[in-house]
Amino acid sequence: MASEVYDEEGKLFGKYYIENRTNASFDDIAPSVIQALISTEDERFYSHNGVDIESWGRVLFKTILSQEKGSGGGSTISQQLAKNLYDRQNYWIFSMPINKMREIVIARKLEDVFSKEEILTLYLNTVSFGGDAYGIRVASRKIFSATPKELTIGESATLIGMLKATTAYNPLKNTQRATERRNIVLKRMLSNGFITDSTYQRTIKEPLLVNHTIDPSSLGIAQYFREHLKLEMDEVLKNVKKSDGSSYNIFTDGLKIYTSIDQKMQLDAEKTVKEHLSYLQTEFDRVWAGKDPWPDENYLMEQMQKTERFQKMKAGGASDESILQSFNTKSNIKLYDVKKDSIVDAFISPLDSLKHYCKMLRSGLLCVDNKTGLVKAWVGGYDYNSNKFDHVKAVRQVGSTFKPIVFAQALRIGMDPCKYYPNIVKTYPEWDNWRPENVDHKQGGSNNMPQTLAKSINVITAAIGMEAGLSEIATLANEMGIHQKILAVPSLSLGSVDGNLLDLCRVYGTIANRGKSFEIQSIKRIEDKNGKVLFDYEIEKKMPKQVLLEDIADLLIKMLEKVVNNGTGSAIRSVYRLEGEIAGKTGTSQENADGWFIGFTPSFLTGVWVGAESPVIKFKYGNLGQGANAALPIWAKFNHKIKLITKIATKIKDDKFAEPSDSLKIILIAFF
Repeated sequence: MASEVYDEEGKLFGKYYIENRTNASFDDIAPSVIQALISTEDERFYSHNGVDIESWGRVLFKTILSQEKGSGGGSTISQQLAKNLYDRQNYWIFSMPINKMREIVIARKLEDVFSKEEILTLYLNTVSFGGDAYGIRVASRKIFSATPKELTIGESATLIGMLKATTAYNPLKNTQRATERRNIVLKRMLSNGFITDSTYQRTIKEPLLVNHTIDPSSLGIAQYFREHLKLEMDEVLKNVKKSDGSSYNIFTDGLKIYTSIDQKMQLDAEKTVKEHLSYLQTEFDRVWAGKDPWPDENYLMEQMQKTERFQKMKAGGASDESILQSFNTKSNIKLYDVKKDSIVDAFISPLDSLKHYCKMLRSGLLCVDNKTGLVKAWVGGYDYNSNKFDHVKAVRQVGSTFKPIVFAQALRIGMDPCKYYPNIVKTYPEWDNWRPENVDHKQGGSNNMPQTLAKSINVITAAIGMEAGLSEIATLANEMGIHQKILAVPSLSLGSVDGNLLDLCRVYGTIANRGKSFEIQSIKRIEDKNGKVLFDYEIEKKMPKQVLLEDIADLLIKMLEKVVNNGTGSAIRSVYRLEGEIAGKTGTSQENADGWFIGFTPSFLTGVWVGAESPVIKFKYGNLGQGANAALPIWAKFNHKIKLITKIATKIKDDKFAEPSDSLKIILIAFF
């Protein structure tokens, strides 16, 4: 039985299943469905006890003795249910008679245990309507966008008519044949007295109109998130067992998983990522002008050796020469084109296809509620079917997004935020003559902490990091949410640390929540198939730990606001014209391999990463690959879009960051 995934408003947007099945109760099913089923499959259903002797005699010779598999007509609904519940076995030439007798025995037992209504309900919940659609509820939604209760007489006859041949009579594939079959079912309903002649005449004249609903689980809506959700489910339910002591199975136990995802925000996030990646890819390709962006051919050969094609050929004993020849042989290949956001046909070699994907830019976006840590949107890439790697979890060098942690530790030990530090390049002999420089290679003058963070000045940040303590900074980074190993080396102050969007959103969430530890969660509630609550976020959520003093966190918020107002993130104001209180930080890794922007408003925190699949592939020129140009535009455009969502606009209209303490206000006057 399929488990269902719901958004924050209780709307279905995904499933996990081996068979796509969602049960309905007898009262959930329109009477016309039952009437059509009985008229077509088992006219004497209410008068037999599992086996229809009259029908059985008719097919005894055809089905059993003559082995005519298509003759049918003898199995009752109870026998068909037995077949649905228990797969037929292979008994060689005796398979048909033995399986038939087995189904008779099971059908009689089912009649002893279940009522007629229960048997009808079980049958309609287990029968296949073709493809991956099992059960009347799934079929009703898929073909008519209706619940089983809402089906009309004609729609009921259409669905039941499909059971004879789910492909031939599928109205999505063959409207004419499905209409003819529907009318046959209606004729039988008339013969059995379930409908009047006037109803019959009217219904057979009605056009067969489908209202196809594509199963959300097969769409691109939050597909990366749904893969992550499996892992979160395992963690949440690891200590929750069924009554028999076994663990719950997300694919078979019919769980209802209520998440915090906002579908409108999710769609806006996916659209924004694709739009900006299309622009960036165009510029990236133009700048490289047909040249390969990797350092040498060894990189491409290494990537080739990781492919499934190479490994299969190698395992099959193929020589390196024949493998290379295969990779250079052109054929018709389908490729995802990020610039067009579509699958395109190309006549190229597998090696050219590999080059295409190696050059392709990637992105990840994570948006969470600023106060609860509940996930609102999760974009792991541009297209799940083309690349299933989730870039929300991609561990890359975080660049200057790490700097607020350096200043947090400096403030913790009492360093004065108003103090001015010289912007002079310095060599550190005790660290192998490490000599950090600013990105623009300029120096001179002096700056205090807020100015240093706003302008992302490396030279001063490195000096402050040395004074604050490298080991202490590393420890604080872990406490604030970076779940990676951090080496206490001087370059950590400039962001040589590895992390992902989850790590950085935890860090910035800690700041936004005035120093309280910040956990990211997406599951609000889990129920079993009977409605029993297995997990409730409101009950299970942990009390946060106070990692930073409120005054320190509030000061960091003001410093990060300065980044947005007149620092490296100022395009949010000058270019994208976003209003309201916004705090955030750009980040760029060495040689522009990674671009980041982590920013928050009083309501939402959003992190964005942009880069290639491998950090060896970089932007040829610095500006395009910097966080301010690669990642910040996605953040800004996404926040523009969500402000157009009515309920979001209402929520954020008067949102403000918490009021600082009186003592902190005095400090803020000095430099804000």
